[in-house]
Amino acid sequence: MSIITIGYLPIWETLFHEVYPPQRLRALAAEAALQEARISVLDLSDCDPAEGTILTHSVSAQGQISGRLPLPDVVFFLGTPTIGSTMDWQEPLIDWIKASRPHVADVGIEKTELRSVFTNSPCEKYLLPDAEVPKDQTAARVRAFALEQGGVVIKRSSSARGVGLFFILREQDHWVARFKQTTLRGTLDEAVDAVVSRIAGRLRYRDFLMQRHVRSVASDGRPLDIRVHVHKRPGGSWDVVRSYVRLAECGMPMTNISQGGYQGPLAGAMEHRSHRRAEEIEAEAHAAAIEIARQQDRSASCPLSELGIDFLIDEDDRLWLIETNTLPGSQLHEHQRAVFHIEYVRWIAEQGLSSPRPGGEPQFR
Repeated sequence: MSIITIGYLPIWETLFHEVYPPQRLRALAAEAALQEARISVLDLSDCDPAEGTILTHSVSAQGQISGRLPLPDVVFFLGTPTIGSTMDWQEPLIDWIKASRPHVADVGIEKTELRSVFTNSPCEKYLLPDAEVPKDQTAARVRAFALEQGGVVIKRSSSARGVGLFFILREQDHWVARFKQTTLRGTLDEAVDAVVSRIAGRLRYRDFLMQRHVRSVASDGRPLDIRVHVHKRPGGSWDVVRSYVRLAECGMPMTNISQGGYQGPLAGAMEHRSHRRAEEIEAEAHAAAIEIARQQDRSASCPLSELGIDFLIDEDDRLWLIETNTLPGSQLHEHQRAVFHIEYVRWIAEQGLSSPRPGGEPQFR
């Protein structure tokens, strides 16, 4: 088995260590050594297309070694492009790399795009009733949606790691507005006004989504959701890296680890559900996550390598899709993720294909 080289290129203002923190980098470096691969970080600020070289910070047992080297066998672009986010001098260099080497660019979709991607597919049954938060007559529209759905969650349309989540919930004879550790009780109008006043300024430059609130809780009443981390394998098929539950910190409405939440085994957390066995719930979550990944992959401009699929589970044990995440966190399963990641990248390098698809679909550079 020949040694392959893998380069990670942070672009679009992405910081490498935000995407690949030290524990993830160590896991990747260790697994790369086992699978006869070398990993490195690339720097666009010093490259020469005529020579085919780029400044490369190689990761090895001896530490980081920097120097101008030929382009690696496979390039991972890290970051999500936005209008005006790349500098004029970067764009031709990015085009040069894409034309020269197999590459992967995990670009996700915003929450407002979920319905258009999954409608009329087997995944449609997992979609929550939702709507974009309007920039005009915001309070009236949010109030109507909350009444119709019995409760609403308002969130940024782009991934925010649990930041900027607002809840408007009905509790017996009153309504509650919740955000972070703040709880405000009153009428529906008061709850809506409390939330809308906090996002009104941001609506001028950011899109928000409102979704039906689903009571997804553990046996002790803490908010709970399910994360299924899926990754492509050699051949381009999807498989589960790890599935687990996320529990909110006591008194918090968000389950995100970055907001103080906890992780735990999925099967154990599902043992005491009311309507379905743990094995049945776990099997459906895995199958649904793989099908969601397949469907999103088909619609992506550049095929994906991994996704974190988030579900709620309601009081009838029905699963609901919250969102899909590219480059999902893997703090407690870095090794499992690294095994999948390096295996898949080796396959790309051996095929000589950029973003290959399974099943004989068209390949492209």
